[in-house]
Amino acid sequence: MRKRTALDRVMRTGVAAALTLAVPVTHGAQVVAYETDFTPVSTRKREADKILSGMTAAGVSYKWMIADETDDEPIGVDRTPSGNFFLGHHQNRGDRMDELGMDNHIVSFDLAGLEAHQGVTLQFDLYAIHEWDGDDGGVRGMPDYFGVSVDDGGVGRTLALSTFSNVAGKPQSYPGGLFAQFPGGFDAGSGAFAVDTLGYDRNGGSYDGFADAIYRFEFTFDHTASDLALSFFASVNDVMKESWGLDNVMVTLNGVGAANAAPVPAPAPLLLLFSGVGVSLLGARRRRAGGQP
Repeated sequence: MRKRTALDRVMRTGVAAALTLAVPVTHGAQVVAYETDFTPVSTRKREADKILSGMTAAGVSYKWMIADETDDEPIGVDRTPSGNFFLGHHQNRGDRMDELGMDNHIVSFDLAGLEAHQGVTLQFDLYAIHEWDGDDGGVRGMPDYFGVSVDDGGVGRTLALSTFSNVAGKPQSYPGGLFAQFPGGFDAGSGAFAVDTLGYDRNGGSYDGFADAIYRFEFTFDHTASDLALSFFASVNDVMKESWGLDNVMVTLNGVGAANAAPVPAPAPLLLLFSGVGVSLLGARRRRAGGQP
């Protein structure tokens, strides 16, 4: 085996240095802009509603609201029978629907005052409560689905849209997209983070399957605007038997402080220097191969 010479090492080092100069130094940091598990200061409804709008320590303002809001359908923080606080749909205390979450609602979530960034990571838990039928038509002939979208320059960009089922024998499209593998689909509860942990019953045992399921989502997408607008939405067949909620929401900004410029090429003098070294080394090798000093 030919012994590596000092000239070989210099040549390799020079080329490596030239290539290194074209690599960006930083990709920016990650900063959590918003995070909540919806636990209020106290269990009183008035205190619970305070966490639905306000400002974070980083100076980012936030607001949760029902996009199709009416006077008798306010959004609020509810509590599962197991004690978990979550974003749900307040009913009058004592109403049988209390603690059951939302039904056919569009929930908007807006952040404003975000620092400069290059992308966003969204994480949250979906609570699917009671008799979700998945791809099955149910009483209205419509599937039970949930979705989330982000406003992209005035146009909604869908991040997820799938059907979900808590009923044995009734398939769902998740973890695929809407009607994935239809009509076969996936088994009820496929891809769930947890089932039967929130303390609900099966509507008095009226069906076989899960009383509740938790699905954990994470999406990363390009985003540079100082405002972020998200929509969470669902459609269920029977609002007296099926509902949903959100929990453990986190929004992380990616690429904060990252250089927007393209990778900087090596300056011309350095390239000439490395080129000169290469030519000199190549000439030296040829002379050695030909027996020249």
